[in-house]
Amino acid sequence: MRSLRGARAAFLSAAVVLAAAMVLLALPAPLLACPSCMSAADQQVQEGFFWGLVFMMVSPWVVIGAIGGGLFMAIKRERREAVEEFLRSEAALHARPGRKSG
Repeated sequence: MRSLRGARAAFLSAAVVLAAAMVLLALPAPLLACPSCMSAADQQVQEGFFWGLVFMMVSPWVVIGAIGGGLFMAIKRERREAVEEFLRSEAALHARPGRKSG
């Protein structure tokens, strides 16, 4: 009984999506109403839209790169400090009392 309900719900969902797609295909005017297409007559507005889109597409990558670079530098610094601490501890273990290391 449950599988029949699930199949019915899936069929109704697919039917709703198909009906919505058919309505959108029958009315193409809303699909073509993007700001760049509507302002094709004015070159300055087109250029403004172009640069706005470029900055919106690039900004997430800049943020991700900055976070990744910061993490990379922090990990690199921690590893360098760990190596330096290890070398200091090894030098302290091998140093003999009463003798200058040099």
